Amino acid sequence: MAREVGDLAAPGGEPGAAGASAAGPSAGAGESLVHFRNRAIGLLRRRWHVLTLATLAGQLSVFLVLLACLRALDVGAGPGDRGRGVRRLVARARCSARSRSRPAGSGSSSSA
Repeated sequence: MAREVGDLAAPGGEPGAAGASAAGPSAGAGESLVHFRNRAIGLLRRRWHVLTLATLAGQLSVFLVLLACLRALDVGAGPGDRGRGVRRLVARARCSARSRSRPAGSGSSSSA
């Protein structure tokens, strides 16, 4: 299946596509995608534990930096309010990161 997807995604892989040539899709586009997929699967099989630990360390470091900022600004200092402000801040940071990673013109827009 990856080979067919690669051949279709190649310039000229779809009839009438912009940049289509009489020769058809570029040679080896499907094979290239299969090779990439196999290498990615191999990397994940060998390094899944390192990638998982790195992701956890990144999330923890963001949490600790935000916690330090909240403590420095004395936000949420009331009793029973320990982690609520941090969780709100982490949620907002994630939402803003997601909205920035969208390509222009996709998703909803807040400006009317």
